[in-house]
Amino acid sequence: MRLRTDRLLLSMTKKGISQTELAKIIGVSKSQISRYKNGYDSPSNENIRKLAKALNTTVEYLTGYDESKVAKVGNVSFYEKPVIKGVYFENGMLQLNEIRKITLPDIEGCDFIVAVSNNEMAPKIKESDLALFTSTKNFKKNDIVYVYLDNEAKIRRALPINDKEVLFQTIDTEKQDISKDYKIIGRFIGVIRMES
Repeated sequence: MRLRTDRLLLSMTKKGISQTELAKIIGVSKSQISRYKNGYDSPSNENIRKLAKALNTTVEYLTGYDESKVAKVGNVSFYEKPVIKGVYFENGMLQLNEIRKITLPDIEGCDFIVAVSNNEMAPKIKESDLALFTSTKNFKKNDIVYVYLDNEAKIRRALPINDKEVLFQTIDTEKQDISKDYKIIGRFIGVIRMES
């Protein structure tokens, strides 16, 4: 099972529980909870069960298996997925701004969708496209990521410079930011063209 970091954060916020408190309850270190929250580690199935119990939720919710299956056509299941446009802070934690839901066939690894509102990543991702992302903080050189940078969420190519700094750039390299202060929200896995 894979933990949905966005749902872990939301559950912790709703419960009003700190990393330290949660770590004590489930029997891991505070740094391990931080690694779970930031997508660097995935908890064991047993620890996911402990997290669900401590946060008064379900394993299905924390892993995303509670998403409503809308329909099944042949062997293909269709699910509702959140469409995101930007982020905001609530209680000091970064939250995704869900604007609507969309029904799609089951796409492995797709945790959320970003409604693209500019052509900064064209031709790979264009204005009005729906960019598909997996919730993770991990990325490799040249991965396209959804990143919180300079007080806004952006879709950028990530090019690590060293252990702390990353160069984030548009496809055409017209816009570039070197930053130590960023938060990776997800890694790009595909696109749905919304041609008009």
